[in-house]
Amino acid sequence: MKLPSFKSIKKTDYEADYQKLVETLSISLNNGIQVLYDTLNKRVSLRDNVACTIKDVETEVNSLGIPKDTLIIKTDLTTKIEGCQIIYALNKTSGHNYVQTTGGPFISYEAIQNGISVNHIAGLVADNKYLLRVVIYQQ
Repeated sequence: MKLPSFKSIKKTDYEADYQKLVETLSISLNNGIQVLYDTLNKRVSLRDNVACTIKDVETEVNSLGIPKDTLIIKTDLTTKIEGCQIIYALNKTSGHNYVQTTGGPFISYEAIQNGISVNHIAGLVADNKYLLRVVIYQQ
């Protein structure tokens, strides 16, 4: 269901005795309601509205899914990490070797100070370089 359009509060819609009060309140109310209206009408962005860090990293894994080089992803999060996920994977070695799992690649990590240390990535083709977009969620 799509929300009906938002009609802002205007002092001219009220009796003269209340117009000064309505004008004062409408500044805050109209702004707050417009933000909520926009949010509920598909205008929420992951980067701007969710407590997370999004990073693009390049990596290559061996046949066991372990990164060949130490892979540490730094964040600016201030609380405990809730989890992370890969939302994009581009094979930079071959355009014909796609991610090998139906659920997408899955990342296993260990939380460290100011980020994560990646232990394993399931679903990538071994010995291929990948560009991964990783979302790290804050608790």
